[in-house]
Amino acid sequence: MTAIAGGCGMPRVDGAAESQQTFSACESAFYAASAHHDTVFAAAAPLIERYFAARSAESEWLDVAAGCENRMQEGALRSAQAGIAAWRLVQRLDSADDDYPDPSSDAIDATALSALSTQSDRSNPSNQSQNVAAVAPKQLTTMSLAEDRAGFALELLAARGASGASLTLSDHHKTTAQQLISAAQKADHTVSDPRQKVYAIDQLIADPDSAIDPATGLHAPTTAIIEIDCAREELGAFADDSTATGTDGASGAAALGTVDPARRALALLAATRAKQAFALGYPSGDYALFR
Repeated sequence: MTAIAGGCGMPRVDGAAESQQTFSACESAFYAASAHHDTVFAAAAPLIERYFAARSAESEWLDVAAGCENRMQEGALRSAQAGIAAWRLVQRLDSADDDYPDPSSDAIDATALSALSTQSDRSNPSNQSQNVAAVAPKQLTTMSLAEDRAGFALELLAARGASGASLTLSDHHKTTAQQLISAAQKADHTVSDPRQKVYAIDQLIADPDSAIDPATGLHAPTTAIIEIDCAREELGAFADDSTATGTDGASGAAALGTVDPARRALALLAATRAKQAFALGYPSGDYALFR
């Protein structure tokens, strides 16, 4: 009788290895956000399913921005896309979450940026023990300058009666700029304040109603361009995200290991500015955001 050669190991049960995998915070957020994102833009899916998927994706993409190296821009802008989709979907539903905020209202949780002061304060012993800060002072000052410039532009447009511009919105930008620079100076007392009294924005506000976005060549309301410029400048502070460290994660991303609250607060801020731009008339498609 001839023996049949064969492996003596246990047979592989399809899916068993996958189910036993442990995902990092980055990977978990990325896979969840991607799945919900696909549902949001699946035209054949029920509206209510798309709406709740959008609410989930909006939050999960912020976790991607905060927990994955070099994905701050993608995570924040994808979150804004999901957020504006949720707002548009809720308008089409007879009954849903009536508490979903109007994206043009600058509805940032007043406590969202409080994590910055706690994390950045180097007098706190728990922060001194960190080898690498989750947010660098330079990133905070860059975002502060973006907020202050947007506030200045919106103040001028409000005085000229531009649609979507208001002194309230201008003040919100300037207040946020102050919070950011305060956090930066807590982290490093030698940091200088980059804000200016006047900004050269004559070309941008030449027409208070509409303009050509110099970054994309797209025509859009002037207020919307101011908001998307603010978001771009803020996210540009993380273009070389040297504050993030980790190992390979989802789709080549590197996992930070946890979702840092300060980084998430900044991602939320940039996403909110982008979502405001969409509500004011800036295109929310990939062609306008990812180039």
